[in-house]
Amino acid sequence: MAHAQREPDRASLDARYGKSSGRRLDRILLISSAIILCAGFVAWLVLFGPFAIKGGLDSRDLGSRLVSERTVEVKFQLSVDPGLSADCALQIQNASHEIVGWKIVHIPRSETQTREFSENVISIQKPVTGLIYSCWLT
Repeated sequence: MAHAQREPDRASLDARYGKSSGRRLDRILLISSAIILCAGFVAWLVLFGPFAIKGGLDSRDLGSRLVSERTVEVKFQLSVDPGLSADCALQIQNASHEIVGWKIVHIPRSETQTREFSENVISIQKPVTGLIYSCWLT
């Protein structure tokens, strides 16, 4: 008597060789993860990165003056929303534009939005100029 060969069903072949509906689920999870990662990166750029929204903070260099062989007076203007405090990093540079002095200045809260400041920054070499590096809300 001849033995009839039975054709395996599609589900058992898919399970045996790894082809399953799970691939579709994997693809959906991968795409979802990529979208979430991209959204997180964009949020970081807007909140903390180079495109950060500073919200009521603006600084402007007003000039610098050599006080001594190792000290520069840095003059700057800061506009901050009333009631907010800020910190500013000031730097001084030598003739090659290398940073040779650095100072963090705390700007206390005030009801006046725009104020002018003058700070002396000490150098490790002969300085030629001073300027604001960055300001941020505190």
